[in-house]
Amino acid sequence: MYNKGDRVIHTSEKNWGVGQILDKKGGGNISIFFSEKGLINFHIKYAKLLKLASKKVANNYILNNLYIPKNNKKMHYRNISDSISLFLNKYPLGFYDEKYLKDERNYKYKTHIYAYMEVFLF
Repeated sequence: MYNKGDRVIHTSEKNWGVGQILDKKGGGNISIFFSEKGLINFHIKYAKLLKLASKKVANNYILNNLYIPKNNKKMHYRNISDSISLFLNKYPLGFYDEKYLKDERNYKYKTHIYAYMEVFLF
C-alpha cells in the first residue's frame, strides 16, 4: 500500500505538513519525515495516513530536496523550525549577522564575482 518515497499526510496531525516515507521496516514499521514535524516512526497499522496521489499536490520544497542515501546510511533530518532555530542560535541577527557575513556569505559573493568576470569579461 505504501512505498518508500511516497508522499503522505497524517490525517489527525495536518500541522505536521507533507511527509515522505523514508523506510519500510519489517513487521509493519515505517519511518516518515514530515516537513514541519521531523522524523516519526510508526507502525502502519496505527498510522492515520493519506497517500497523496499527485506530485503536484505533494510538492514540498523541503521534501523535494531531501537527501535519501542509497546505502542505508543513517541520516539525521531536521524540520524547518529546528533548522531556523539552529541558524538563529548561531547567527542571532540572521542574514545580517557579522559572523554569518564572515563565515558564509562574503567568500561566496567574492567567488561569484570572480567567476562572472572569468566567464563574461575575459
